[in-house]
Amino acid sequence: MSAFDDFARRVLDGAADLARDFLKKGADEAREDADDFLRRSEEKLRRWAAALAEGKLKPDEFAFLVNSQKDLAELAALTRLGITQIELERFRQKLIGLVIDVALDTFL
Repeated sequence: MSAFDDFARRVLDGAADLARDFLKKGADEAREDADDFLRRSEEKLRRWAAALAEGKLKPDEFAFLVNSQKDLAELAALTRLGITQIELERFRQKLIGLVIDVALDTFL
C-alpha cells in the first residue's frame, strides 16, 4: 500500500469517526463524502503531499493549500441525511482539519 493510499484510508476512517462523535449519525455518509472530496482533490493532494514529504512545502503552507480546497467537500450524502447547514459547515471544517492532520502524520 502506498503512503497516499494509507493516508486516504485513514481519512475515510477518521471521517466516519467524526460523524459518529460529532453528528451522532451518518458514519457511512461521512465516509462517502470524504471519499468524494479525496477523489476531487486527489491530483493536488498527491502533488502537495509529495512536496511536503520532500520538504518543499512547510506544514502551514500545506494546510493553507488544503483549506483552499474546502469548497470541494460538498457533503452531499450528509445533506441528504438532513444534517443542518451549520452542522455541515462545522463538519466540513473538521474534515479539512482531519485531512491536514493525517497528511502531516503520514508524509512528515
